[in-house]
Amino acid sequence: MMDPTIHLTLDEGNSTATFAIILNGKLKKVVPFENLESSLNDIKTNRKIPIIKSSVKDYKINYKHLNVSEFDVSSLRLENQFLEMPVNYNETLGIDRLVQSYYLFKLFKGKSTLLIDSGTFLTLNWVSSTGFDGGYILPGINLLKSSYDHGENLNALDEVLIPSREIPKNTLDAMNMGAGLLIEGALKEALSLKKVEHIVVTGGNGEFVKDILEKLFKENVIKGYLREKLLIHKALYFLKEQHSGDIQ
Repeated sequence: MMDPTIHLTLDEGNSTATFAIILNGKLKKVVPFENLESSLNDIKTNRKIPIIKSSVKDYKINYKHLNVSEFDVSSLRLENQFLEMPVNYNETLGIDRLVQSYYLFKLFKGKSTLLIDSGTFLTLNWVSSTGFDGGYILPGINLLKSSYDHGENLNALDEVLIPSREIPKNTLDAMNMGAGLLIEGALKEALSLKKVEHIVVTGGNGEFVKDILEKLFKENVIKGYLREKLLIHKALYFLKEQHSGDIQ
C-alpha cells in the first residue's frame, strides 16, 4: 500500500498559528499548532512532510519528532511582483494579504475583486487585472471591543451589533452599535471607491462582515460574493500545486 500524500499549510497570523492537513489533495482539517502532532498520529507515512508557510509573526514552532520541511512563501516575492502578479504596494505588504490576493487574482482571472479579511485587523484589499492595487488596514472587531475598556466607567464589549436606524438610548447600545457603525461606514466607503465584480470575505470574524454586506446590499445583489473561511490555507496549497518547481 502506497504512503498517502500529505501536505501541511501553516498560517502564522497576528493572534494564532494554524495548520491545515491536506491528504491526497483534499483539505481534511485545520488545527492549532499545539494539536498538530496528535492530529497526524493516524496518518502513517515514511516521507518527509512539506509545510508551505505564510508568516506575519514567528511562533518558533518546535516540530519535535515530526519529519517535516518548511517553505516560506515570502521568498517568492520580488520588489514589484509576486510570481506573475504585479504588486502596486511597497514591500511592507503582509504576506498573508499577498498570498490570498494572488489566489484570487488567478481564480478570477484578473477581474476586479475586493478581499475583506476580518481577523486581528480588518483589511480591505483590491485585486484586478493590474495585480494587487492596494488597500486599507483597520482595527479588527476584537480590537474594537477591547478598546472600550480604556474608558473610566466602561468595559470591553462582548459583542458588536449592526447599527439600527434608531439612535441608541443607552450606553451599552451606543458602544455595541457604535463599533458596528465604524465597520459599516468603512465598508460602505470602500465599496464606493471602485466597482468590483467579486467580493470575498475571510477571517474569523467574517460572518459579521457578511451580515453588514447583506444589509448594505439588501438581498442577493452581490453577484460575485464568496465567504471563504479557509482562504489562506487554500491559497497556500494552490501555490504549491501551481508552482511546485519553486516550492520544494
